[in-house]
Amino acid sequence: MTVTYSIDMEEDTGTARFRGELTSEHADNFRLALARSLGSGRRLISLDLQDVARIDLSCLKLICAAHRSTSRKNRKLQLVGVRPDLFRKTVREAGYCRHIGCGPDHETECLWTGI
Repeated sequence: MTVTYSIDMEEDTGTARFRGELTSEHADNFRLALARSLGSGRRLISLDLQDVARIDLSCLKLICAAHRSTSRKNRKLQLVGVRPDLFRKTVREAGYCRHIGCGPDHETECLWTGI
């Protein structure tokens, strides 16, 4: 199963909807889709992951990098439609489970808090 995506842009927000597997085999396509979404210049980018069948560490790293990039530019990246049953194990095994922010000052909201 490959990864497919669609991007909807509104005035100041954008939503990228992903379907399929976010795994190392599809990481290049996922990275390009993230870059396209972030390159839009929108203040808020939502990653809709409701239809994701699998995710692995390679794509978690890409999501974290995208989050850091948007935070540095005073923009916001948020995850929507996250299925905890699917993400929880991968996030924990990767050591990404957080209870506080992930920035140097620990004030930045971490995408994995509460998963």
